[in-house]
Amino acid sequence: MDRLRRDKDFKAVLDRGQKLHGRLLTAHVLTAQTDTKVGFIAGRAVGGAVLRNRARRVMREAWRHSPGPDRAHVVLVARGGITRANMADVAADLQATLAKLGANAR
Repeated sequence: MDRLRRDKDFKAVLDRGQKLHGRLLTAHVLTAQTDTKVGFIAGRAVGGAVLRNRARRVMREAWRHSPGPDRAHVVLVARGGITRANMADVAADLQATLAKLGANAR
């Protein structure tokens, strides 16, 4: 899994990417010339440091088990309810959110 690392890359996706809302996370997707890269954000609204780190770990694991879009940069932003959700809920929400991308692309 290739990751977005630079602040400049995160900002580009957040500013110009397509925003897709889910119940537990929001996905920002920007079509790219290179292979798919992903970044994870959990802000203070999610909770303290332990909860934010857990949210990022759960989103990372859900991403590993989902077929993401081809040739895109993706930023997944945790929403408040993610701290009370289990792994299966987050994976299902990620799938449903990314399915909206396919519906919007047509």
